[in-house]
Parts: sequence; structure tokens; C-alpha cells
Amino acid sequence: MVLPSKLVVVFTPNTQSLTGIEELIRKAVHYRLKSADERPLQVFPLPSRIPIDRPRLYQTWRYGGTTESSTVAIRGYQRVFEAVFAEVYDFTSLQNQFEDYFNQAQLQQISDYAYGEPIAVELEKDESRLSIRASYEAFLELLLELDGP
Repeated sequence: MVLPSKLVVVFTPNTQSLTGIEELIRKAVHYRLKSADERPLQVFPLPSRIPIDRPRLYQTWRYGGTTESSTVAIRGYQRVFEAVFAEVYDFTSLQNQFEDYFNQAQLQQISDYAYGEPIAVELEKDESRLSIRASYEAFLELLLELDGP
């Protein structure tokens, strides 16, 4: 919490992964504010293992709503981060401010890589924008260029 100037919060679009993520961000940012380190802590959420073959579920988990198999409302990870960033960085509203950021900052799921957890960027030779390598490179650019999402 003291050493980094940027904190990457990696998560998957499911309840288990999102549980506690707001509190983690609150604690990290508040800890930095109370420390002798005067640099602000920049938090970068990174959705990972995003399946691209279920667009309706993707939209629901990103923006909120209900799924076909449940009537339980899903808040949507983009809404979660908009709310917690508005709180910890004292913004009045960040509604839809994460749109461009989350359009670029996400790591798609490739099922074969779930088995044995190989390092995908070492295996891929593909240079297309759909490759894991391209997704990591796009996120790296955001991380280096932006002061925050």
C-alpha cells in the first residue's frame, strides 16, 4: 500500500471475485492518504478471464441487470468501480466515465489456458488484436499513460 504508485486490481466477473474488492480499494487508498508518502495511489481495475462467446452475460456482468437463469440483480463491475472511485477520490459522480477504459482494459478468456495455467503471452505467436498478448499490451499502455482510469 505504501510502495506502489499504481495498484492493479485483477478480478473475474463473478460474485466471489467482486466480494470485498470495494473494501480493498477503500483500505488501500485511505492507508496511502494517512502515510508519509505524498503520492496518490492510482488504482487500475483489470477484468480478466472475460468469455467473449456470451455477449449478453458479458453486458450484464459489466453494467448490471439480471441473467436469464436468475432474477437476482447483478450490480455490474463497471458500476461497482464507478461508485467506489467516486467515494475514495471524492468525485461527485463517475457514471459512465469508465466506458472507454473498460473497453480497452480487459483480458479475454481462452479455455485452453485455464488448464495448467501456462503463460499465454509466451505461447502465442499471433499478433492480432484478439490475442492475449495484444490485450496485455493494451492494458500496459493504459497503465503507463493514464493517471487513473
